[in-house]
Amino acid sequence: MNKQLILKASELALAAYNEDIQGAMKIENARTSTTAFILEEDDIQYIIFRGTQQVRDWIFNMTAIPWRYRGRWVHGGFMTAHRSVWKRIESQLDASKEVVMIGHSLGGALAELSAHVCRAWPKVKLITFGKPNVFLRPSKAKMQQLKTQISFVCGSDVVSRIPAIGYSPDAGQTLVYFDNDDNTWVNPDKNYVRQNRGISDAVSDHDMSGYRNLVLGFCAQ
Repeated sequence: MNKQLILKASELALAAYNEDIQGAMKIENARTSTTAFILEEDDIQYIIFRGTQQVRDWIFNMTAIPWRYRGRWVHGGFMTAHRSVWKRIESQLDASKEVVMIGHSLGGALAELSAHVCRAWPKVKLITFGKPNVFLRPSKAKMQQLKTQISFVCGSDVVSRIPAIGYSPDAGQTLVYFDNDDNTWVNPDKNYVRQNRGISDAVSDHDMSGYRNLVLGFCAQ
């Protein structure tokens, strides 16, 4: 894993909760309360989606009716939020450059959908934190072309397992799991993750600043 890129991604995912990211273009849709940033550095384009902040964001989070989107069945609420900003984002992208999709919470779902619609591009990477489930089950499809596809999940983070019925992440992701005993696992057994969940940490474990601290420790190893 490219730990320098992971650190950068966690920094930008946290910064997305600010009003602006220095040097980045901001794209918003007031109707869906969706916010994204495009940051260009050297030959890399970072696309950073802000996570859930407002009550109306959860309307899209909970609208779990599946819709067909670019060849796959996906969560309808996430698709609606994504489509509300994607044309403006796509118009700024260069498929010949390295494109890194980043997001936390709802922002992670939108980053995953962005990687999905750009799955044929040669240099796309996806790094998410506390991302909910996006694709309708049963699905063994993989975004094969992605150079990097990493999902960080913290302990009992409840958002990372909703919607709990009928949906899953892309089958090609690498899961980095921070368990409740301060251990870090890469692609752990699903039964272990299920058994490790608690309820007392469900809210605090979702906070992006907490993810940032865990990633700092992970990358220092």
